[in-house]
Amino acid sequence: MNISAYRPFDGIFVPLITPFHASMEIDWEGLRRLVAFYAQQGVAGFVPCGSTGEASTLTVEEHKAVISFVIEQAASHGDFKIIAATGSNDTREAIDLTRHAHQAGADACLSVTPYYVRPNRSGLLAHYQRIAEVGSPLFLYNIPLRTGLNLSLEDIELLVQDVPAVIGIKEATADIQQLIDVAHRFADSDCFTVLSGEDSLLFDCCTHGGRGSICAASLVYPREMVQLHHMVSTGHLHEAAALNRRMRPKVRALFCESNPVAMKLAVSRLLGTSPTVRLPLGPASKRAVQIIDGLGLQCESEAESAV
Repeated sequence: MNISAYRPFDGIFVPLITPFHASMEIDWEGLRRLVAFYAQQGVAGFVPCGSTGEASTLTVEEHKAVISFVIEQAASHGDFKIIAATGSNDTREAIDLTRHAHQAGADACLSVTPYYVRPNRSGLLAHYQRIAEVGSPLFLYNIPLRTGLNLSLEDIELLVQDVPAVIGIKEATADIQQLIDVAHRFADSDCFTVLSGEDSLLFDCCTHGGRGSICAASLVYPREMVQLHHMVSTGHLHEAAALNRRMRPKVRALFCESNPVAMKLAVSRLLGTSPTVRLPLGPASKRAVQIIDGLGLQCESEAESAV
């Protein structure tokens, strides 16, 4: 994608899980089936190797292979945008992953703020400036609960001003006022997209200028999340608010344990992939199993055969 030919990234983007066999090797057939399924649900695109994809447990080689695989598989099903998660707290690794994703055909790269090291503003700016030299459009990824670093609105404005490659943000703060402020600030921008990264605040984001969401809940409720976004986008706010209220407890259930433990379990119930996660994450607790089973998810293949 040419940065000068920017088009907004509207809609619901699926942050794919990375399915594993019991041996902990990547289940490529399972990943293929996931892309094929979500491609039929009205989503705008895919985000491989993010937090939900357990990127922190993937080797660099696996990370690159997953991104290339998802790009190829998505292309076989239609015109889907790929926002490849390529962030790292090591600037050199972030550059390497971003360069690979860009060359493989990703439409943009999602670059999380450097976690653990908590750089100052000058270090943060230099980090993104170096990554931007690759030439890929960049989405910032603000998820302070996991990184220990919060991008303020002032930080975002500085990065947008000084790093032209920055075309959007996945705003995953749990601070609703910050989310609203960021979405409102860029609501009329023709060169910057705000996507919600906090599933429970999708409605709030989109009603204040956000264009969509990188939405983990769309792994389990893709049609509902797409419908919610469509309702807001077309001005059906009363119906959207009602759907949002109905979805809240279901979305909350998907995060009853550290993501993606419960999410993978739910996807396994829905699509038959393994719920296996890599250490240091462990299997879902009995409580989490009860909560997920309480959602009454029906395997898609069984649902189709029952029709």
